Amino acid sequence: MLCRLSSAALVAMIVLLLAGQAMAGVALKLPPGEDPRPWAPYFALVGFEPAAALPDQGPWVELIAGDAGWQVRVRTADGTLTSRAVAPPDTARDREQIVSVANSLLNPARWTEPSWSDLVVAAPDPTLTESPPSPVPVTVALPAPRPAHARPPPATPTDPPSS
Repeated sequence: MLCRLSSAALVAMIVLLLAGQAMAGVALKLPPGEDPRPWAPYFALVGFEPAAALPDQGPWVELIAGDAGWQVRVRTADGTLTSRAVAPPDTARDREQIVSVANSLLNPARWTEPSWSDLVVAAPDPTLTESPPSPVPVTVALPAPRPAHARPPPATPTDPPSS
């Protein structure tokens, strides 16, 4: 059986798969009574493994079901705890999004400011860029101005004069 995936879904799956390879074997604890089978395809993409208990060391993910919604709690490899509120999952797409949120909390984006030397190297060489074309002069004929003291032309009556 062939599955059709949009290019965006395929790219997302590849990114999640590559991110999951770096974090393979991360324990994920589901809320009590939650069936792990519908979650299995999404766990496999990012390397999460269902766990009955969370490990004392290393990274883990815990999904907590509450009255006001669910919480995604994550402990990163360096011990940082983070949590995010999410809506309870009703569909496969919801489960995929929750796993994606958990993975992004586990692997936050890192940003470093570029140095000035990086910026200078990245700037285009002004000697290699073309100068903009010179503007072409355009001649436009303007109506002759009326003298300021000239009277306006008389109004044309619309009604014939009465006798």
